[in-house]
Amino acid sequence: MKNFIILLTLLLIIGCAGEDKENKDNNPPKKPNFYKHLGDLGDVHSITSLPLEGYDGNDINDFNNGIDALHGPENNIKLQWEHLVDNDLSAINLFRYSFFDEEPELIANLNPSIDEYIDRDLITYRQFYYYMEVSDKAGNKTISDTISYKLYNKAQLASPISDMTINDLHNLNFTWLEAGMSETIDFYRVILYRDNSNDNYSEYETIWSYDEYVTEHSEFTINYSDNSGDIHIPNGPYFWRVDAFRYNSESDIYFGSESIENRLYIYQ
Repeated sequence: MKNFIILLTLLLIIGCAGEDKENKDNNPPKKPNFYKHLGDLGDVHSITSLPLEGYDGNDINDFNNGIDALHGPENNIKLQWEHLVDNDLSAINLFRYSFFDEEPELIANLNPSIDEYIDRDLITYRQFYYYMEVSDKAGNKTISDTISYKLYNKAQLASPISDMTINDLHNLNFTWLEAGMSETIDFYRVILYRDNSNDNYSEYETIWSYDEYVTEHSEFTINYSDNSGDIHIPNGPYFWRVDAFRYNSESDIYFGSESIENRLYIYQ
């Protein structure tokens, strides 16, 4: 009997020797989702006149409005997406293409913990398309939908110059030059916002904005107080800039550009 049990055990071991006990993961990661362009600094709801809401539930600002141009001297596009929830991801591959470069180019391999990317030094007047591929450690892959944006030339700020001190808001004029020499812009938005760098700079406190629709290309000048600017704002540091917008019917959003920022010190 003892010999029979030993023989049976050996047969079972031999019979199971070729089986793969590993449970391979065949489930692809959850589909990643880009944040589309949700709005721009200074946008308000057409009915309530309240600021539009960004993806995090706060008012629209430059850090929570999805794919967009970035302010500053460079021609950059910011991409943002929902945080990836799979806990076994190995990489994010980010691809870009355009009408002139139809073959998708791998532009970044990112850590799965990353939720945004800045594509730098791009060509203006060219619509760029982006999608991402996420991979898990078992080799499964999922591809996102495609999102796009197009940059235009930046408005050139003329006055007030950066680091200028303003003592009289009644006579504050914002002056800029057109964005490019021969392009068509639908409107410019002049924006004044408070410098919250000692608090939470990502939450811009928009003090005032004004949309100047283009009827001819020239030098533009807008008076602050004559266009509903509050002259009783607190003293301190502020920024101003000019955004340029062009409507795109295919994407049903405004593409455009954001100028550099000029810092102002307001003391009345």
